[in-house]
Amino acid sequence: MASLPQDKVDEAKQVFEVFDKKYESKKTWGTYEDFMEGLKLYDKESNGLLSLAELSQVLVAMAEKLTPDQLEEIMKCTDTKEDGDGMINYDVFVRKVIAGPFPQD
Repeated sequence: MASLPQDKVDEAKQVFEVFDKKYESKKTWGTYEDFMEGLKLYDKESNGLLSLAELSQVLVAMAEKLTPDQLEEIMKCTDTKEDGDGMINYDVFVRKVIAGPFPQD
């Protein structure tokens, strides 16, 4: 599994802050529920699936923007792979991100 430097882990955490309903400029880490609520906005069929392409777009376009390379590292570290329809189970993805820690260089 690829390793991700701590500064990149911190950047990824900051991206998810946009889903933290109680955000008070404290750079707090959101809860599982916060992230799930935010990602449900992109779950068009309400089936727990989200296209990897759309998740990628969200992560590189919102809050503290991730570079495509950083996004690729997160996908590798969480072993996130799309299915035959280009979809991922975002519940599994969020649980892996929250569980961390990611391997470091």
